[in-house]
Amino acid sequence: SGFNTATFDYDYVLPRGSNPNLFPTVTYTSEVSDVWDTLLTYSGVNGGVDSAYSVITVTAEDGVTQKTYRINYSIWKSNDSTLSNIGYTMTGNDTVLIADFSPTQQVYNVSFPSGTTDIPLINYVTFSDTGAKLLQIIQATSPNGQATIKVKAENGDIATYTVNFSVQKSSNAKLDSLLCNGVYLSEFHPDTLSYSIILTSGTTIPPLVSAKTQWYGLLPTITQATSLPGMATVLVTAEDGITQQTYTLYFVVALSTNDSANWIKYNGENIPNFH
Repeated sequence: SGFNTATFDYDYVLPRGSNPNLFPTVTYTSEVSDVWDTLLTYSGVNGGVDSAYSVITVTAEDGVTQKTYRINYSIWKSNDSTLSNIGYTMTGNDTVLIADFSPTQQVYNVSFPSGTTDIPLINYVTFSDTGAKLLQIIQATSPNGQATIKVKAENGDIATYTVNFSVQKSSNAKLDSLLCNGVYLSEFHPDTLSYSIILTSGTTIPPLVSAKTQWYGLLPTITQATSLPGMATVLVTAEDGITQQTYTLYFVVALSTNDSANWIKYNGENIPNFH
């Protein structure tokens, strides 16, 4: 259908699934009978009908005037290179489907709880079209890595899906222990932020405060006491860079209980043999 004597090039698309080795039968009629005509068909991919073509050459009675018609054959192929699902595994024994997956969305962000160390691996993909094929999966190399999936449609179109994995940063800003001059503070509790410490009578140098955090790798900011009585603070900033807690230590020196005199003078002279 749609033939026009002035149109010399035609595309004929065979239904999907057609036998690639079965060529259409071409018939034609000329406007006049006293012409010479030839029909040649050239094979396409793998000697089949896909990308093959037929050429009809019509030469007029004068032997000079000539028209050439071409019919291009192809088997219909889907251009659908989308996926219908992506799944990953953390242990090798489970499959977690990406939530809210949409075939037309090609970038996804997946976050894991803080402390996650397992590396996610893409282990499951399904195709929207049966003619699509998986070309390549490049796996993430860390729980904060990226995976890419390349899909090829039946017609050769390629789509790339990207999954960005990340581990949530911890909000833990608690201490695991407090130390004064290297000795653990016995009354310490991670949820107690203020401490009053009574030092031995006669103490003149404030204790040196150190601390250990619950979350590995954090470095608390410690402001030491500079005098007695005095105050030291330990500021902990969580991995998320937002959550903070400040522990405060108040140092006081105990009053002396010594009520004895060292000497007694009478008329300016020490009383001898005083005890």
